Amino acid sequence: MKRALFLLPILAILLGSCAPGPSEDEVIFWHAMGRWEPALLELVDEFNELHPDMPVRAYNMSRYQALSQKIIAAVAAGQPPTISQAYEAWTNEMRAADIIERLEDRARGEFGLADGDWEDIHQVYLDECRDEEGKLWSFPFNKSVRTLFLNRDFFRSKGFDPDKPPTNWDEWRDMSLAMTADLDGDGRNDHWGTTGRNSVTIFGNLLLQNGGDFFSADGKKSSIAEPEGVEAMEYMWEMFGSRKMGYSTFDYAYQNEFKAGRVGMMESSSVSLSFLRGTISFDLGVAPLPGRKENIALIQGTNLVIFKKATEKQKATAWEFIKFLTSTENATRWSLASGYAPLRKSCMDQPSMRALLDEVPGLEASYEQLLTARSEPSNAAWFAGRKYLEEGAIQRVMRGKADPGEALRKTAKKINNEIESEF
Repeated sequence: MKRALFLLPILAILLGSCAPGPSEDEVIFWHAMGRWEPALLELVDEFNELHPDMPVRAYNMSRYQALSQKIIAAVAAGQPPTISQAYEAWTNEMRAADIIERLEDRARGEFGLADGDWEDIHQVYLDECRDEEGKLWSFPFNKSVRTLFLNRDFFRSKGFDPDKPPTNWDEWRDMSLAMTADLDGDGRNDHWGTTGRNSVTIFGNLLLQNGGDFFSADGKKSSIAEPEGVEAMEYMWEMFGSRKMGYSTFDYAYQNEFKAGRVGMMESSSVSLSFLRGTISFDLGVAPLPGRKENIALIQGTNLVIFKKATEKQKATAWEFIKFLTSTENATRWSLASGYAPLRKSCMDQPSMRALLDEVPGLEASYEQLLTARSEPSNAAWFAGRKYLEEGAIQRVMRGKADPGEALRKTAKKINNEIESEF
């Protein structure tokens, strides 16, 4: 297997610790849905009632890192599962190694998607699953979109209308600054306008909103250090690193400040909704991310792949399972149970989804971001480049140890070296 994903030094250790490979009379499904496993298993059980001759056996790997390691070991041992969750960076590595099946033929074939399905599933999801020629190699499953969560009571206490959240960078900054306060005069803020995680995702959103991009149009050069990227990093520092208006962490502890009612707005994944509902005492709302030159929010999450080594019957059943999971009815159920964003436009018209949209102010507008959303790059250079950006630029800038422009230029140079190694 080429490049980092399948050249890990832990391979030999992992060979003896794989979950079972597929027998010929069942479909083995590997996932990492931990918290949401019960909702997933409910769907698996319903599918098995319809396909008792070829049931799906789901195995929970708990975390994505463990899942990727198990896949590496299973492929090396010649015992991959039938189907698995996978990030697109993994998918591209597995495609290059010729160990997964291209799904385009099944999706377009006799038992494929209906004509209306291609328009109903959000195009940003499908586009992420396609190769350079527009052919499907994976299929979207658990997807999220970046969202601004609101403490509507906090808004009111600061004199702001919670039905008028910030819509652009200037409003977001000014509103956050006005909400931030040192209540006891000890020199430390007790209230914050905004909170979030110092992450590649926040920077990526700002970069795209400012008219920039991760790579040049031909994919042969990192463009994060262009003026649009430098401005995005400077804004990120002002909002989160300077501590003048935003509280941020490098892990997920920032969410505790929001849950405690000390923050007006939280930038986070739409999945956070499932963690917040029923655990907070304040009036919760959501909103689309504030934009600048463009209104863009990144999507995240994994897709489903089918491994080539499976028998034809296993592959056919796995494809039926994918269609079952992603039907309008079941995609809606999964979204409601897990907090992941709706897979299809038609999910929004389901009565159960309409009830949730009525319950959470602004949620419908937040989900409408999917119409203009983008995904992160999935090329090999980004596989390493993402880590370079997080550790070499974002962490250092947010800790006040590097100039935004200088840090981005150094990171872009390292990413360009990764690109050159591909050619």
